[in-house]
Amino acid sequence: MDNDTILTNISKLGSMSTAIGCEAMRQLETESGKSKEVYAHLDKLFKLLDDRNPYARTRAFVLIAKNVSWDSRKKIDKNIDKLLKTVDAEQATTVRQCIQSLPLIAAAKPGLRQRIAEALRAINPEKYPVRMRSILAEDIRIALAAVEK
Repeated sequence: MDNDTILTNISKLGSMSTAIGCEAMRQLETESGKSKEVYAHLDKLFKLLDDRNPYARTRAFVLIAKNVSWDSRKKIDKNIDKLLKTVDAEQATTVRQCIQSLPLIAAAKPGLRQRIAEALRAINPEKYPVRMRSILAEDIRIALAAVEK
């Protein structure tokens, strides 16, 4: 994937159109598994964590996690506080996707496992809608088991 296509897809991550945003994310995820080309734009993904759009924040978080294996410059380590702050979001669906991505980071960065585990333990499922509480609690349990391996 060329640089312009990566930048275009990053700009689409915040699209309110699920089809457009998810397709951009899928393409970036695929590229992240093959090369470090998306990693070159990790700073842009970190900026999206501050976006008002929850879709942009969630998609950026997942893509940051997918690029952990390319992180020789320790950008994730340097921005771990910002990343973990996103985990305790207002929307349960955002929280779920972030929780499910954290084991990828922990596996590649053992030095961050304790901080990730602490962030997972700090999530209070009770603040989310009743129908999501048990699902979030289970996601947290599974992620903690993977992080603490």
